[in-house]
Order: sequence, then C-alpha cells, then structure tokens
Amino acid sequence: MTESAITFRPYRPTDGASLISIINEAFGVDQRFTDPLTIDRFLELYLQSSLVRATWTQVALLNDEPVGLIVGSVPKEPRVDGQPLRVIQMLSHVLQLVPSAFRNRRVLRDWFGEQLAYAQALRNAKKQHAVSDTELVLFVVDEHARGTGIGTKLYDNFKNYLRSLNRSGFFLYTDSDCTWQFYEAKGMRRAADVRRKTLLDEQPRTIHNYVYIGEA
Repeated sequence: MTESAITFRPYRPTDGASLISIINEAFGVDQRFTDPLTIDRFLELYLQSSLVRATWTQVALLNDEPVGLIVGSVPKEPRVDGQPLRVIQMLSHVLQLVPSAFRNRRVLRDWFGEQLAYAQALRNAKKQHAVSDTELVLFVVDEHARGTGIGTKLYDNFKNYLRSLNRSGFFLYTDSDCTWQFYEAKGMRRAADVRRKTLLDEQPRTIHNYVYIGEA
C-alpha cells in the first residue's frame, strides 16, 4: 500500500454508508439484531450519536474510499458543523426503532447493560485517576486496512489535534471484544474494568468493559 493512496480529511455525510459498514463489522451489530432494517437504523443512530458530540473528526481514505474514522470531543470547543440535523436524525432513528423494541428487547437490554457498565467504569476510574473530560468517542478501521498503519496515523492525528489546543489527557471506552491491545501498545493505561454478563450468545459469558486513559 503506497503512502500516496492514503488521504485524510474531516467527515462528510457522504461517508456515512461506508463507515456504517465498518462500524457493523467492528462491533458486530448484525450479530445482535436479526432484521436488516433494525440493523441499519441502529447503526445510523450509533454513528450520529457519536458525531453529535464531535469537536473534531477525521476520515482515512484509501483510493478515495473511507477505511477509517476517528471522532474526538473536547469540552468547551465548538462542535463540528451539522449538529441540528444530526439531532433530528437521531430522534427519527429512535422513533423508527420503537416498533421493533419488543421483538429486540433482549438485545436492547444487553445494550443498556453495556452503557451502565461503561458509566460505572468511568466513575471507578475517576476515583483512582485524574481523568480528563476529553474523549476519544469513536475509532474504527476497516478490517482489510488494519495493520497498515492507517489506525496509527488516525490516532496520532487525534493527539496532534489535542496538542494544537494545549490539551493533553483524554479517555476512551472499549471492551474485551475489541482491540484494546492497540491502546496499550500506544501507551494508554487501563483505568477501570467492570465485568458484566451477556446473554446474547448461546452460553452466558463475561465481557470486560474498560476505561483507558492516555496523554497527547
């Protein structure tokens, strides 16, 4: 892969379809829900809920096709453009998910359990560490582009953005099903670990929900 084939720029609405596919592969959303329409709506909601908090975004493109996204949120910095429309889109997706809520109640219950675990992990982290309010909100790379250095470049560009604002500390959420090893290889520290049971597999299993902290 040549360096010239890879470019970086802020997120554009036209990136949505490609990035939703990457998010689905990275987080296995289609393994949770059964019907395609619900999968699409949930993925749209997930992406927009990340972007609505964004003060900085960057998309990696390989031959003009999105292969990665990173989203950062820095308190008191201006949000990226398009936030009113994103709020409207989020509300629309929530309303569209309502009819299938009962059918997908087990999945939604697991998702809410995940959010509660992350909230607890952040509380635990703040009891033991100085945790910045700056967040790396979303970070995904296409499975075929992993190991090429694209993820490292996105991550480094995020840290450069923080340095440009004279910011240093930041945190992120991840779990034991994701590539937490990448963050440790980059020098981030695990600040909290909350265990929870998931019932979405054939057999109940334990997932660890982590908070990692790092410095720019």
